[in-house]
Amino acid sequence: VQKPVANLVQKQKLPEAKVAADAPTTVKFDLSRCPRVELELLNIILLKEVFLKRAIEMDISRYMTHAAGRELFQRMTEEYRLMPNKFDNLSALLAGEVKPSEAITRHLSEQYMALTGESAQRLLEDCMRRVQELYGRAQHRELVSDLRVSGSAVSAEKLEQIMNIHKQRRSLNQENKKPPGDEE
Repeated sequence: VQKPVANLVQKQKLPEAKVAADAPTTVKFDLSRCPRVELELLNIILLKEVFLKRAIEMDISRYMTHAAGRELFQRMTEEYRLMPNKFDNLSALLAGEVKPSEAITRHLSEQYMALTGESAQRLLEDCMRRVQELYGRAQHRELVSDLRVSGSAVSAEKLEQIMNIHKQRRSLNQENKKPPGDEE
């Protein structure tokens, strides 16, 4: 009488173990070729909840040039909005989906943990500015490449886009040259 019960228990355990073994951890975000500044920004964002809120507020993903980095930030945003009280677990939750996983766990290192509130804030602002600059350069290269391919058929719209990119880069450089504490 006890053997069938034991077999029943074993049969129930086997499917659970098999499901866990069959559920591979899929890598969704390959950050191996992601620009260093974007990786640093992702790590700083994971350092403090207010930094993530600031990045969401600025919609920083639109300036990210690496597709996997942009998608990871969007995934971070989705997870945070679903469970804002689980911010501390966000990097652990996403580490299995990232290749290499240490790309988004650098914020746990002593170097990041030693940052004071003010220096971490400056680092966040600096990284966001550098990501915007990188985006502007990438757009500029793309437009110039399009102009070279099109030859003499230069459209006024493309020239205007190039001018706008240069204006944005100039304004970012102007902001960078402001002395600290000279906020508007």
